[in-house]
Amino acid sequence: MTHTRQDDRIPPQATATLVIAALSEFNFLIAPSEISAAAGRDAWISVILSFIGLGIGCWLILEVMRSHPDRALPDIAQALLGRTFGILVVFFYVHLWLVRVTVLAKVQAGLYSLTLLPTTPNPVIIFCILALTTYLARHGIEPIARFCLMVIPFFLGPMTLLILIAAAEMDMIRIFPIAQQGAAPILSGAAVAFAQGPGIETLLIVGAYFTRFQGVRRAAFAGLACVAGSEAFLTVVLIGCFGAENVSKHVLPTLSLVETIDVPGFTGFHLDPVFTVLWSIAIFTSAALSHYAAAAALRDVLPFSSLSWPTYLAGAAAFALALIPTGFQQLLDWNLHWRIAAVPVGTLGIPLILYVANRIRGANRREGRSVLR
Repeated sequence: MTHTRQDDRIPPQATATLVIAALSEFNFLIAPSEISAAAGRDAWISVILSFIGLGIGCWLILEVMRSHPDRALPDIAQALLGRTFGILVVFFYVHLWLVRVTVLAKVQAGLYSLTLLPTTPNPVIIFCILALTTYLARHGIEPIARFCLMVIPFFLGPMTLLILIAAAEMDMIRIFPIAQQGAAPILSGAAVAFAQGPGIETLLIVGAYFTRFQGVRRAAFAGLACVAGSEAFLTVVLIGCFGAENVSKHVLPTLSLVETIDVPGFTGFHLDPVFTVLWSIAIFTSAALSHYAAAAALRDVLPFSSLSWPTYLAGAAAFALALIPTGFQQLLDWNLHWRIAAVPVGTLGIPLILYVANRIRGANRREGRSVLR
């Protein structure tokens, strides 16, 4: 049974900020590099195609939510698929969210080691990040939504400004002609880009806490359009400034772009620490939302009466996974292969199964009522 509190409710408009927070790593992590490696100069087209797929997944999830107001994933999955398959679906998502939190924490720690904290051991940085996500997640979705609403303008605004400044240095020859190598690289890039978009499925948990469903769909697609537009524009600017081949070789291409920006009147002023702070805020919101989703799902399928212990358990599991020794590039390579396999299942596959099961159940109910009449 889904646990809800009267003070842990959020308005439908909060969906936009939650979607932006869930997908914010698109602009800040290694997504532009991996998409450019697959699609070349047409990577921005792949980004747009990937968001069409994410939009379909979002629509499927919202349709399932609309039929089950005030109910979260554990209740919905068990009602539509039966107890056994429903619980398996829940634990798949818990695995998806915990691995995501772990990877985000490890990549965040790696970035800090490269920039601001070169002498601090990575496990210490990871522990601090997970302690903060645990603190925020255990207080429920309403504080997370407020936090996202407060901080998202602080990284979207400056980030957009930095990209606009960098756009002045673009060489359009690096972007055109379009689709010179055919459709295959674009489609391959779209698959890679789609794998960079976990997070939409957290709506299956958050949906139980909306004060009403009216307005949720509009807000969700507004948030999706915001991330799609910014990521497509960023990809164009990166390729226009560096060329597709060079973008694919950069581990953190957006950070490399920011390092080249020269702001008039601030000669010698390095913007990469500013970017690192903005990046940290964005990634923290993504990690906190996934941490909360995993904890809330565990609470609803295991004998926990509150969110506290599942949140601690999820944090401890993520920290244990983070201690597995991996090199930075090895982590990124593994993460890409894992996401290509897991994200389509979580964002499209299972939502489609839930949607079809929900339609069949609705049709059976209507047929039953007609027989009774």
